Amino acid sequence: MRTIRIPDSVKEIKSSAFSENRNLTDANIPSGIIEIGLCAFKNCFKLSNLTIPASIKSIRWRGSAFEETSLTLATRRRLKELGNSYDGISQSQAPAQPQQTVQQQQQQIQPPSQATYQSYIRNGNAAYWKKDYDNAIADFTQAIQIDPNSSEAYDGRYRPYLDKGD
Repeated sequence: MRTIRIPDSVKEIKSSAFSENRNLTDANIPSGIIEIGLCAFKNCFKLSNLTIPASIKSIRWRGSAFEETSLTLATRRRLKELGNSYDGISQSQAPAQPQQTVQQQQQQIQPPSQATYQSYIRNGNAAYWKKDYDNAIADFTQAIQIDPNSSEAYDGRYRPYLDKGD
């Protein structure tokens, strides 16, 4: 497949959806897409034409969705900026927040299990990119124990196993 056309009704491109497609050269992402998953286009070495709509709110893990592509440096920088925070909105793009009281801020803190889950996901991804596969597997396994329905954690654990050859 050299070109992909995603229907307007699609809202999210899942993790690794098009990864390893070594013939893909063009991707036109419609304006209905709001999130691009981890490694969605990773190792699409020939991908050089990409249309990204303004509707994108999140590119998982700091733009790694487009790692190992032929996109220009300017395009990769824009993608990385879109993915610089967990929800994908860089500080320069984020709307100004009104001042909050300490009580309001405390009410917004994630419950411990969710905060711990996110920590395992972040640590697992960091270990994976350092090729520390055993620790990546361990972190993603911990995330799965917290949320056994998390496709993100299962996908994260799959990648180091694949790279290790297990």
